[in-house]
Amino acid sequence: MSCNSILATSVALILSVISSGIFAKNVMTNQAAEQLPTTTKPLTSTPVSPPLDKMHLNNSNAYALDMLRNFNQASGNNNLIFSPTSLQFLLAILGSASNNPALLKQLNFAWHEPSTINIDTINEQLTLRSQYIDNPLNSTHKSSFLTIANGLFINIKYHINPDYKTLIRNYNADIVNLDFTKRNAVATINNWVSKQAKRQIPSIIDKLTNAKSTAMVIVNAIAFEGQWPKGYFNVKHTKPMLFNGLKAKKSVLTMRQNNLVHYYEDDNLQAIYLPYEGSQYSLFVLLPNSKEKDALDNLLNKLDIDYFNNIHNGFFNPPKGIPYSGTLFLPRFKITYNNQELLDQSKQLLGVDLNVVTNQEATFNKALLIDKQDANLVVSRMAHKAIIEVNEKGTKAAAISAAKLTLTSAQPTRQAVNFTMKVDHPFIYGIIDNQQQLLFLGTVKSL
Repeated sequence: MSCNSILATSVALILSVISSGIFAKNVMTNQAAEQLPTTTKPLTSTPVSPPLDKMHLNNSNAYALDMLRNFNQASGNNNLIFSPTSLQFLLAILGSASNNPALLKQLNFAWHEPSTINIDTINEQLTLRSQYIDNPLNSTHKSSFLTIANGLFINIKYHINPDYKTLIRNYNADIVNLDFTKRNAVATINNWVSKQAKRQIPSIIDKLTNAKSTAMVIVNAIAFEGQWPKGYFNVKHTKPMLFNGLKAKKSVLTMRQNNLVHYYEDDNLQAIYLPYEGSQYSLFVLLPNSKEKDALDNLLNKLDIDYFNNIHNGFFNPPKGIPYSGTLFLPRFKITYNNQELLDQSKQLLGVDLNVVTNQEATFNKALLIDKQDANLVVSRMAHKAIIEVNEKGTKAAAISAAKLTLTSAQPTRQAVNFTMKVDHPFIYGIIDNQQQLLFLGTVKSL
């Protein structure tokens, strides 16, 4: 894994199988003597065109923060990395194949969309987001880019519904016919996933159970790559620091930087916003002011969309227009996450109970041309795998989401306000673009 770039990748995969009608469950002073890296002005985001729908993005981010709370609670004392964007694309593609009113109503509610919004409108917005991500004009620096890819792997015995094919085409999906009973079927899917995940996650499935009844595999992949601006972090200034984790206190290698930056603070937290090269994408860190064991959970409970937007606005509009200048201590960290039981936890984690599809009149048959008197397309398994690494050169990350379907019978220049932000206890982090799309979210509880 190269240390010269930042890579964030997310892949959402749907393993589709056909069965009969039942939903299968299967604070520190600046040290001038250290000559830490400095800049004379804050980095600013480069405007891009066309802009995305702000109301949809706001609702989407509200949903992402809901998922962050849910995933964090379920992870206990373990660290977390996941991609809300990946999971949102996955759910929209699933929802588009369903004729179940209860499921579609849940999707609207989870997405914080009004009841008048239907799955087609959500797809329209996600299609625009997909096109925005794929637009090369939105890549403002050669070392920073975001791409998205979708793949639909279909059993050679079945044909895709033309309407569903149009939807998939709008998502720029690759469509591949496969014989799932052949040994190379799993390898074909995993190779596609690995390529889209920039080799960070080599596979999502080891084997296909009930290969004869597997109808399709749908994959969504989001990949981000970039670098810190030159001189942002210098490995010569990385030194050990004690991190007060939930599991134990531990000395960890910690990066240091003096910079005029996008910074925010209030009674609850300190927050930093660190643009990657080109300023199109950024890493943000939210650090609770308290070091108590419940401080992270307490902050997450307060972190609704209004509070998040207030923090984000504060990065670019500091009090009285006076910028901040300070010292940041940020530990290196690497996190992996693997949840192979996402279906059973879908209501708890995603806010959408996929088990509502339990009868022959409420299936995902809109995806394929299937005689429903013969069989129905239903979900039988979901999974999410992710990894992230942050160091002096940047960040590498990848995520894969999977669901298996089964066939059943700018700031002014003024004197800066100084701060010190010492990230030495559990914190929240995320990767965001300058349209405010939350691409990756997570928590660090121990190192």
